[in-house]
Amino acid sequence: MNEATLVDWLCHLYYANTHHRSLITITIWALWLSRNKLVYEGSRQTVNELSSFVLGCVKELEMIEKTYPKASQDQLVRWTPLKTRWAKANFDEGFCSDLHKSSTKVVIRDENGLLMGAYCSWNRNIRSPEATEALAAVQAVRFAQDMGFRRVTFEGDSIVVISKIEAQHLDRSEERESSCSHAKEGFRQKRDMKWVEEGPTMIRETVAMEEMRINRVNS
Repeated sequence: MNEATLVDWLCHLYYANTHHRSLITITIWALWLSRNKLVYEGSRQTVNELSSFVLGCVKELEMIEKTYPKASQDQLVRWTPLKTRWAKANFDEGFCSDLHKSSTKVVIRDENGLLMGAYCSWNRNIRSPEATEALAAVQAVRFAQDMGFRRVTFEGDSIVVISKIEAQHLDRSEERESSCSHAKEGFRQKRDMKWVEEGPTMIRETVAMEEMRINRVNS
């Protein structure tokens, strides 16, 4: 049996036996381990030893599957443009419990995903993560009003973000990459900043990547 025939046979064996894939996979892995022991250690395993090892691994895997429920697969949620002529404001926040300070960041885009403005606020005398989230929501609304938007959809992070003052330790949400990039900017600048129809380099790069992705999907 040549190499190509062996690979075809293994693929057929794997896909034809849906209910025994774990057994097949563990058996192949055990054979490869046995081969390495023979080549590099000079240790030869018997058939009984191999079969006992494989069956033991299978039983252990079955016990784990029964004990721990299967975790639901995380779904990556990306920014999607609005179908109507509304603006969309993504806001996020960072909280430093030691210094009682927080950072708010807001990114506003139109229905085409174009960056309309960005806002960063360095807040003092903040005593709790809950206060951080509430203040971030209020500041997002105020910034949208200052920009002149009246039809705005707001999207924020409901999970409390606890962070050290170092920007590299700040929590980030995958579904709001640009606003979370803004979080790092907020802790780095430590002052209030606004950008109209532009933003920090890291935000512009993130938005540009999202625009390219949307264009590929729509094309």
